Amino acid sequence: MKEYEIVCRKLAKEFADKYFGKQRELWYIGDDPTGVIYINDNFFEISECYQFLKYKFSQKKMFAYMDYKQECYEKDITPMNIYSFKKLRK
Repeated sequence: MKEYEIVCRKLAKEFADKYFGKQRELWYIGDDPTGVIYINDNFFEISECYQFLKYKFSQKKMFAYMDYKQECYEKDITPMNIYSFKKLRK
């Protein structure tokens, strides 16, 4: 379990550095690096961070997905996943 937490911390740092730069706040919600992270007034699941990096989202595209996801939840509909969003929303 400890190794998984270490990997998640490294992933969160890489994600935060890429999308928010070095001047940012990074917190682990509940002190759990394997769940949700907080960066500069934004919340991300660690699995989302992995996918944004894996599919090479730009910062603009990443925030577009987060806005899209929020709109879906406000309309009580299920958003498409990150991979599908990238393929269908070019």
